[in-house]
Amino acid sequence: MLLSDAQRRTFFEQGTVRLAGAFSEADAARMADRIWELLEHKYPLRRDDPATWTGKQPTGFQSLTRAGAFHSIATPAVIDALNDLLGVGAWNSSQAWGVPLVTFPENGRTWSVPTSQWHLDFPARGRVDALPGVRVLAFLVPLESRGGGTVVAAGSHRLVERLVATGHAPGGHSATVRDLLAASHAWLRDLWSGAGGGQDRIRRFITEGQRIDGVDIRAQELTGAPGDVVLMHPWTFHAPAPNCSRRPRLMVSHSVHRS
Repeated sequence: MLLSDAQRRTFFEQGTVRLAGAFSEADAARMADRIWELLEHKYPLRRDDPATWTGKQPTGFQSLTRAGAFHSIATPAVIDALNDLLGVGAWNSSQAWGVPLVTFPENGRTWSVPTSQWHLDFPARGRVDALPGVRVLAFLVPLESRGGGTVVAAGSHRLVERLVATGHAPGGHSATVRDLLAASHAWLRDLWSGAGGGQDRIRRFITEGQRIDGVDIRAQELTGAPGDVVLMHPWTFHAPAPNCSRRPRLMVSHSVHRS
């Protein structure tokens, strides 16, 4: 499924685009089962017992990735979309797919816009007219607002591109780029430094957003249904958010690099 003109415009203007129902709900359920099997084997966790869920984000899923547990994310719809953005044969399509992202609910936590860990997934360097890659985020279970979904600074990649194009982001590392943008734009500085709190941050950064140097920037939660996929520009700033729902967040992430 090639991207529509509207989807391509959304990706390049906002930094993300959603592919609804990119893979089947049955495949999503099977992948979720594999993750829970490993969690119950490796940790003192039980799928049907919330009392055993931990506030820490579990890791150590390499065996599932190597075994191809998440390869069913790579449907023709997803492959076509990546070919559309990067070019046929221009990315590492043979790589094993997927790293699970599991975030358990935090009882008593009040949700707000993240105040730390804002970062880029790829270094901001190279040609701005050649997309360096794409982040693939696949939803395995329903993920609603305030359920632990990643928060992105939609549109921020366009400001990063300008730094790269003008040679003002030496090395292109997250901290360097973040500091440069924060020094020039108070809205971004406050977003990343934790200014304000609670509803004030939600209103300012999610509801209102800001126009910076002609670019509309807004904090946005990534939510979705089982089988949905979000493609993200790798120079989009984003951060983990607390899970204030009653169910764990189960997603799979994958980095596609231009070859």
